[in-house]
Amino acid sequence: PLFVGSECDEQPYRDAVEAADVVLAVGSELGEEATNGYELRFAGELIQVDASDARVGATYPATALIGDAAGVLAQLIGRLDAGRERGGAERAGAIRRAIATDLGARGQETERAVLRAIRQALPAHAITAWDMTILGYWAARDFPAGPRRFLYPVGSGTLGYGWPAAIGGSPRGSGRTPRPGRRCRAAGAVR
Repeated sequence: PLFVGSECDEQPYRDAVEAADVVLAVGSELGEEATNGYELRFAGELIQVDASDARVGATYPATALIGDAAGVLAQLIGRLDAGRERGGAERAGAIRRAIATDLGARGQETERAVLRAIRQALPAHAITAWDMTILGYWAARDFPAGPRRFLYPVGSGTLGYGWPAAIGGSPRGSGRTPRPGRRCRAAGAVR
């Protein structure tokens, strides 16, 4: 309910991030793609969580929290006042609606409809692997997926990532025990 997107070229997203009191960047060097060519500006404090202190502050001044992301986030969550409602879900919903309105006004409904059709065709627990394609770029922005269910080479420009990622993300490739009836499905085209 608090997710607002991740695309700096979407003005409602960018406005929210730039106006935030605190921005928590986890495992991100805040490179060119993530910051719209380093145009993103932070009005509040930027806190970066990373396993390497060499990456923190490489592109923007930041407060460092060094360590494994899962451990650092667990400690942060333990310190939050979880019972206090701050209206974040409502604000996030308004931002998502504004982004959807902007995308609709650009005449890009076909791409979003294809992604909705793929989402509806897959089971909710499906792990998807995407490559550096136009549809993959759209998926990085608009494909709804749960935690550890969306595999995409963000920022690396690695053509050919999708197939080995699909194998690695499958129950057999990852070392997990597959549930009965579960299969790895792949789709692609070669000309």
